[in-house]
Amino acid sequence: MASPNQGRRQDRSPDKTPPARGDTTEKVVFINRCAKVVKGGRRFSFSALIVAGDHDGKVGVGFGKANEVAEAIRKASEAARKSMEKVSLHENTIPHETIGEFGGGRVLLRPDVVKATIEALRNLRRRDEILKVRGIRPRTNTPGDGGQPS
Repeated sequence: MASPNQGRRQDRSPDKTPPARGDTTEKVVFINRCAKVVKGGRRFSFSALIVAGDHDGKVGVGFGKANEVAEAIRKASEAARKSMEKVSLHENTIPHETIGEFGGGRVLLRPDVVKATIEALRNLRRRDEILKVRGIRPRTNTPGDGGQPS
């Protein structure tokens, strides 16, 4: 009989204690590899998108580019810490409905009165984990993002 965690990646942080308030936490959202064809072959560069927060209502997003993954992550985390902004919260959820728009995509975020777990899109979930938001219901009109059309 197979074990219940077979095929799943183990959690990388062995310490399960919750982070202290004011302590900055960073989550990698996406790492992109870009190839440039040069005379000797291909030259790779990397970009990283990171979300950082302090578990007290402040969150920031950073983007970094470099020729190595570690350097791209370092640059992105510095940019995320510099761009941190205060987000208003009301009992572990957002205080009112809001619509986020970028390009052709729109996301509707509603406060959840039942304090349900986050049923969020994969990129919003990382931001909400850092903010310690528990009850939120996102909806999107972008196909393939996992949210229901609004």
